[in-house]
Amino acid sequence: YNGTLSDRLSMNISVNWNGIYTPETYTYSLDNTMLETTVQNRQKDYSFQNIDFTYSFSDRLSLNFGANGTYNRYRISDTGTGSAVFDRISGRADLYAYATWGIRDDLALSGGLSAGYVKDGTADRFYAAPMLTLNYFPKSVFGLTAVYNADPSYPVQEQLDPTLHYTGESLYSQGNPGLPPMSLTHSLLIQMSFWNNLQFINYFTFTPDYISDYYSLSGNNVISTYTTAGYFRYTTGLEYKWEISRNWAWNNSVQMNFMKISGDGLRNSEIGFMGESTLEYFSPKLKLFSSLGYSRGMSRIPELHGFSEYGFDLWNLSVGKYLLKDRLVLSLDYVIPLNIGVRRSQKSEICTPFYLQKNALDLGIYDNMLIFRLTFRFGKGKETREIRDNTRYDNESIDKRGLM
Repeated sequence: YNGTLSDRLSMNISVNWNGIYTPETYTYSLDNTMLETTVQNRQKDYSFQNIDFTYSFSDRLSLNFGANGTYNRYRISDTGTGSAVFDRISGRADLYAYATWGIRDDLALSGGLSAGYVKDGTADRFYAAPMLTLNYFPKSVFGLTAVYNADPSYPVQEQLDPTLHYTGESLYSQGNPGLPPMSLTHSLLIQMSFWNNLQFINYFTFTPDYISDYYSLSGNNVISTYTTAGYFRYTTGLEYKWEISRNWAWNNSVQMNFMKISGDGLRNSEIGFMGESTLEYFSPKLKLFSSLGYSRGMSRIPELHGFSEYGFDLWNLSVGKYLLKDRLVLSLDYVIPLNIGVRRSQKSEICTPFYLQKNALDLGIYDNMLIFRLTFRFGKGKETREIRDNTRYDNESIDKRGLM
């Protein structure tokens, strides 16, 4: 919900929940000898709530303040025995405030602080994080946006817990209490636009103390723990929108990712390409829109002892209809079971001289998936010139973000 409370004060409220249930097969081997194959059910419930206020002191100075709440429950059970392997609930609540100063019409500086409370299993902790953003967006046929961020991150409780936990045949997990209490991720975004339909994007990010999984051998047991490593990522991409006619448009994008991680004498890197092509149709008379697209968003992420592959790779058909003077939008998305160009699984692999583990998630479970959306707009509100990103990622859980 977006609302304008007065000429100076506006409000934004958002609530979301998502859940995913996936069966996964695990194969464990030691010294090239297979020890065990298990099938586990993973279930995750994740909810995020945000309330945000923007108060404009003048055309040049504004203040954003608000609160976030996060709930996460992550469960793993063995399908053979039905017993629970893992069950954890974590929650997070934080307050934030930051000011935006419009130095000129094309230059803005934002800075502030967020502080909060995290409940992670049986442990809890407080944290504080600075925020700093610089935006430059001149008006012309050619536009440029440059954004620098220094984002802090903190180890979660399980990464610090020194207790040895049994997790599988000859496999144990143990936290590392020696991890740094905070690590900074430096990022720089340079985005150039031409004629409002062609964009060239360059994105650099570097974390000198990135927390990574690390595996060692203790007798006949494999110990899974955590260590710090340097992590660098460079993304470059092109996005182009072709207005074929009044009713038809064709959107295309291509992106290259270069990722590198190094630490404890280990080094790993990966270069990957992603792309998306969507043909869109809109009828102003019927207030009807539809699109057909293919998206390949699979990212192969290097780790010290292997890689993880996450993302989406699918054909998608979407239809929608505007109702009630364009205030109500009904849309239906359908994942087409078409195998042309599609990769069939997400993968992860751990590979050391003494341990090998391969996991795969079959993407065929998403074939013929239907997603129905209903969107209702109460009013037009007040249009303001700002850059806002309220995206929140669930970084308090041990699993990674996949297709959903």
